[in-house]
Amino acid sequence: MTASQVVEDYVYSESREYKKRIEDLEFQCEWGATEEIRENALREECNLLIRYGAPTKASRYLLHTILERRERVIMFGLDLGNGQAEMNLDNETDTHAESAPCEERGESSMASKFRGSYTYIDENGAEQHISFNASSKKEADKKFQLFLAGEKAQKQPVQTVKEFIDSTFRPVFIENNAPTTVANYEQYIKCNIVPFMGEMPMDKVTVTTIQKFQNWMAEGKKHGKKKNLNAGTIKRVCSLVSRIFKVAVEMGLIDDNPVKNTLLKNPGEPSDHHKALSVAESKRVFRETPSLSNEQERLYMALLVYTGMRKEEILGLRWEDINFPETYAEIKQAVTYPTNNHPCIGKPKTKKSERTVPLIPPLMEVLESARKETGYVLGGDQPLCYSTACRIRHRAFEKLNIVGYDNHDFRANMATVLREYGMSESKISEVLGHADTRMVYTVYAPSRHEGVMKHLAGMEQAIKSLCDAG
Repeated sequence: MTASQVVEDYVYSESREYKKRIEDLEFQCEWGATEEIRENALREECNLLIRYGAPTKASRYLLHTILERRERVIMFGLDLGNGQAEMNLDNETDTHAESAPCEERGESSMASKFRGSYTYIDENGAEQHISFNASSKKEADKKFQLFLAGEKAQKQPVQTVKEFIDSTFRPVFIENNAPTTVANYEQYIKCNIVPFMGEMPMDKVTVTTIQKFQNWMAEGKKHGKKKNLNAGTIKRVCSLVSRIFKVAVEMGLIDDNPVKNTLLKNPGEPSDHHKALSVAESKRVFRETPSLSNEQERLYMALLVYTGMRKEEILGLRWEDINFPETYAEIKQAVTYPTNNHPCIGKPKTKKSERTVPLIPPLMEVLESARKETGYVLGGDQPLCYSTACRIRHRAFEKLNIVGYDNHDFRANMATVLREYGMSESKISEVLGHADTRMVYTVYAPSRHEGVMKHLAGMEQAIKSLCDAG
């Protein structure tokens, strides 16, 4: 095999075309209509794997099996000519591998405890034998594979983080997500991942790099950023980084995922969880909301304070989603603004977000007064644009004198009210559309001072009973 053929084979082995062919053959091996089709597919796949290498997890296992068992090679009649190779199983691992003094190849006996012996067919069709000293069979195999590719053959450099994101991760693993998810991912990449490690080769990013990256985000102001990122945001950014490197590992581009390490510590400040209103403030807002004069402001605030719905669920609610006789609404869609002003209509946040929401009498009165047959409750034939939605919320908050709270705080407020009333976490999760009941008591339903003080009489009675019994 000439040097140019080696390079051509290497380029093809790294191509999407080759990976697609292997995936097609894997499918035929599993689901071929006849045994002959399955056998032919397996034979072709094995020949390709021996020549070009294994691009998928399943094919890597198959190639390992081929190299481990020579009889498997003979069984499928694989073509080992044209410069390809097979392992010489007379000197294979464990029972077949032989240890040899490393001085024969000028290597340290401490570093090389394993000798792998291999047989291959050279470019003249002659059978050749070669041995490699290594610390393990895996290392010896790798040396042999590099030898086959040509010790001095040109090798494509490992992609940088930015190159891998642009060429592989973004088109395959980002663009098919929901618009808001895409927008968040792109923000993390643009503002954090690329500025810090974008020009680093993928295989040079280590656990130390990731820890420095987390520290850099937590100390953003020191590095010219507008703010330091909190622990929650750092966790989300690193989760995306972990996914990027996981894909690279699965593709065989790198050996390990540096983000999956127990030594890493998130240095960010704790996230500020959403807070519930005080009991007095809650009562005031509940009473005053129906009296708002502007219809759109009244509808928005009534849905917000009486249901705990997410803002995007309120904006996506249509009149035809409301069952007036049975007093409930069905959450079927959500409106978000990934490109700022233009509304994007999509599915709710999670599968459990698609739910039935009970509508209490004060809210039903507000809805009845503005009732229409079809269209969006807020907006009409089309959902509100971002600027109009913000203006409605801002004016309503201002008229109700709501200061220091945001939309999501009313979601936390509803969870807290229901919990203090005695509703179980599982039922609260159903009402609010949480994917996990833990969200109720860790984030959305903190115990208020007034709620805790309700237990005072019970505590006094319990202690009195204990003392009286003594």
